[in-house]
Amino acid sequence: KRNDVLVFNFPYPGRWDSIAFDVMSYYVKRCIAVPGDTLEIKDCHYRVKGHDGYLGNTAAQDKLQKLLDSEEFVNRGIVVESYPFDKELGWSIAEFGPLYIPAKGSVVEMDSLNRMLYRNL
Repeated sequence: KRNDVLVFNFPYPGRWDSIAFDVMSYYVKRCIAVPGDTLEIKDCHYRVKGHDGYLGNTAAQDKLQKLLDSEEFVNRGIVVESYPFDKELGWSIAEFGPLYIPAKGSVVEMDSLNRMLYRNL
């Protein structure tokens, strides 16, 4: 469910085309979108179409927004690009989406954008 904490092994260490995982490496994440949702990040804050509540750790999102706006951050040259790492699309950790999270039975048309977004699935 939305806002649940998820603990899992990252399934593709080193290569995105293999099926394996390191049982001693754990990831802890918070679920912010569920199947059927459309996810966006605007000004470093998570948004889900049709959901008005806060999502995720809003204090961390506020802190990230202040950091990205600071002169100190600009001078460090930190990469903020985000999946699918396409310069033309321009998604970043501060501005991302919209990205539809397919639900069971969903049909996603495979145009050039959707191929880029869903090819790993």
